[in-house]
Amino acid sequence: RDAARGHAPPLQGVLVDGRHFDLHELQGKPGLVYFWATWCPVCGAVKGNLDDLFASVPGVAVAMRSGDTQAVSTYLARERIVWPVIIDPDGLMARQWGVSGVPAVFVLDARGQVAFVTRGYVTKAGLLVRLWLAGWR
Repeated sequence: RDAARGHAPPLQGVLVDGRHFDLHELQGKPGLVYFWATWCPVCGAVKGNLDDLFASVPGVAVAMRSGDTQAVSTYLARERIVWPVIIDPDGLMARQWGVSGVPAVFVLDARGQVAFVTRGYVTKAGLLVRLWLAGWR
């Protein structure tokens, strides 16, 4: 119930691959913001549902309280995750978005509004429906 609503909070930073990410650049396109953690077993179960989506839907994954760049990079390589990932070592970004637990997925519409928020396990089909309702085609 504390999750961000209305216009999405700012989110920017350096991805683990060194590129810069700014959520504002997604304006005009529906997208995803996925808060997760390396230590979260449910996040591991959701991983496969997000792999295909991040290949075709703009967005970012935020690794919350999962260690430094090296630790998260090692995890990403081991799990063969190729999503764009920002590290949130102290949970500050998560707090700004009202995330109290992971996994949490925010579906944004083309205006940058939070259209849907899910917590816990979510299916690929469930995310696709939410994206479609938010205007993604």
